[in-house]
Amino acid sequence: MPAQVHRNVITRLCLILLLALISPARAQLVVPAAGQQQGGPWLLKYARINATASGETTVVTGVAGKRIIVLGYLFSSLLGVSVAVKSNPGGTTLAGAFDLPANGDKSYSGGLNAPAFQTEVGQALVFDLGLATSVRGHLTYIEF
Repeated sequence: MPAQVHRNVITRLCLILLLALISPARAQLVVPAAGQQQGGPWLLKYARINATASGETTVVTGVAGKRIIVLGYLFSSLLGVSVAVKSNPGGTTLAGAFDLPANGDKSYSGGLNAPAFQTEVGQALVFDLGLATSVRGHLTYIEF
């Protein structure tokens, strides 16, 4: 195959791959990797974290028959605070307590192969603050 034809084929394949990656229809879907639970693709969902009171704040409301599986998160605190993540108000602690310094943050960028944590079936995702301060951020999750 002549060099020019070879370059054209590679260029076209790269463009097709690039378009497939940035296509809006595919941007919202997560396809499970081999060995993962089947039933996907799943819709990625996003939640804003905005906890200001001492104690528990529901970040994502529970969905009947489904777990909330957190794939990644970022949150920060105005003051130094301890933050625990729970499955339902008064429920099991899933992660933490994270001790955040003043103006500190905590992040995790996982995925289907390495989720951060998951709630029990039908339960809400809750942040439990050790004191009243502003803890804000966002998380990415799926319901399964």
